[in-house]
Amino acid sequence: MVRAASCWLVSADARPRSAKDRQDYPYRSCTFVRTFELVRTYVVESYLSRQRAERLGETAGVIRGVAEELTAAGSPVRCERWEFLAEDELCLHFFEAESAEAVAHALERAGLRCERIVETVSSRG
Repeated sequence: MVRAASCWLVSADARPRSAKDRQDYPYRSCTFVRTFELVRTYVVESYLSRQRAERLGETAGVIRGVAEELTAAGSPVRCERWEFLAEDELCLHFFEAESAEAVAHALERAGLRCERIVETVSSRG
């Protein structure tokens, strides 16, 4: 996933010097800048029996807490969401992270076993 951020940059000499300049301030000396950041997303597959599915919200909270700890320690991991496929007893967790290893580390610390971790490509819109 690629995130775009846009902003206006005002140059240091953009301060109004006359009444005419004040009319155009701050737009006269501004530059529109768009930056892009590549964010890797991963889906984690884990088996989850229907009995354990009742505790899924609690498990997701533990995973989010671990992800926050890792992010604070300098290894950014974010748990976006999860989806439970009851008929298949399969839970899909969606993460943003620098690598699959960072996601695996977060899952290990949270005590969650997973079947596999796959990098995803998605489109929104």
